[in-house]
Amino acid sequence: MLQDNEVYKRIKAVDIIPILAVLPSLQFVGICQGSTDPNHPPCSVVIPGTPLPIEITDMVKELELGGEIHRVFLRKLSPGQNIPPHIDSWVPEGWRRFHVPLISHPDIFMRWPNDGVEVYLEPGYLWEVKVSKLHEVTHNANIDRVHIQIDQINATIL
Repeated sequence: MLQDNEVYKRIKAVDIIPILAVLPSLQFVGICQGSTDPNHPPCSVVIPGTPLPIEITDMVKELELGGEIHRVFLRKLSPGQNIPPHIDSWVPEGWRRFHVPLISHPDIFMRWPNDGVEVYLEPGYLWEVKVSKLHEVTHNANIDRVHIQIDQINATIL
């Protein structure tokens, strides 16, 4: 669990190889350019109405986050596509946000500008990120950024 003074935490290594194997078969819909709608996370690219591959659901179970899953989806940002600074004020108390980066690059950063923090979320790890503070993603690489995002209610993992 993130402490008050933390905005991110690398929790543990995750085997993403099975997911990378099925990733080319997934169809992402919509190229989003960001959103100011407070009811939706900005720059989400999801697969509506399509069940997640078993490789992803199995991996999420193996994470042993505790609590209850609210949602799991994939988020893809194309080269140069940023997520503008925002606060996810719609996220209720007791929810925690986790990322498992699948594809990324050291020139892609998650930033908390008011806290002076930026981090490259390295693929193959489970990360917790604080979305109740101003944050953004700066994408300065020539590859897609693909993350699994997990919103968990009352997670017990430290």
